[in-house]
Amino acid sequence: MNGIGTISAAFDLATIKQKSMQPLNWSNCSLVEIDPLRVNGRPVLKGTRMPVEDIIANYEYGVSVREISEQFRIPAQTIAELLGNNILDKIDAVGLL
Repeated sequence: MNGIGTISAAFDLATIKQKSMQPLNWSNCSLVEIDPLRVNGRPVLKGTRMPVEDIIANYEYGVSVREISEQFRIPAQTIAELLGNNILDKIDAVGLL
């Protein structure tokens, strides 16, 4: 292989990652609230100070829902619902749907 395919694949992955870093729209998620006085206005799980981006980042890194639940003391069902509500939105934002 001459390396051109590798560079192209790396560029495509970088493009996908850059697009996926766009902020998600949390307005349709009943589990999330945004309060300018809580965690500098970052989207958090309702009634907590837990930023939802941190949950998603852990999941994308490969941490299981169970491990995230134990680490942050949040019910696994809540995490699964949060991920379920927004994973399709994120994939759509990258243009894979």
